[in-house]
Amino acid sequence: MKNSKKSAIALALVIGVLTAGGVAIKSAQASTNKTNPPFVQAMIDKFHLNQSDVDKLREEWRAKRQAERAKETSSALDKAVKDGVITESQKKLIVEKQAKERDEHLKEEGPRMSKGSQGKEMREWMEQNGIDFQKLSSYLRPANRGNGMGRGMMNK
Repeated sequence: MKNSKKSAIALALVIGVLTAGGVAIKSAQASTNKTNPPFVQAMIDKFHLNQSDVDKLREEWRAKRQAERAKETSSALDKAVKDGVITESQKKLIVEKQAKERDEHLKEEGPRMSKGSQGKEMREWMEQNGIDFQKLSSYLRPANRGNGMGRGMMNK
C-alpha cells in the first residue's frame, strides 16, 4: 500500500514538473517572439531575413488589405443606402464604429473577445442605432466570399 502511494505521489510530481516545464518553454518562446507567428519566424531564421524588412512588408501588406476592405465595405454601404436599407447617417455611424474597432484591435496585446461576443455586441449596437442587421448583413457579405468559419452563428 505504501509503495503504491509513494508511486502515485512520484508520478504526480513528475507530471507537475513536466507540465510546469512545458509552460515555461512556451512562455519563453512567446516572450522572445511577440510579433511573428512561428511559421514566419521559421522562414526569417531559415533564409536569414532582416526582421525590419519583414516587419515593413507585413505592415505594407496589412495596409493594402485594409484599404481594399474599406473600399469594398464603402461600396456595399453605398448600395445599402441607395436601396433604402440604411440612411446616410447610419452609414456614417457604421464607418466610424468600424474605424474605432480597428484602432482598438491594433492596440490590443492580450486575448481578444470571442467572435461570438463580438457579433452579439455588434448586433446590439446596430439595434440601438435602428439598423436591421439581417438586411445589412447581405450587403456586407458578398456571395463570392461565403460565410467563413462560424459566421452563420451571427444570424441566429
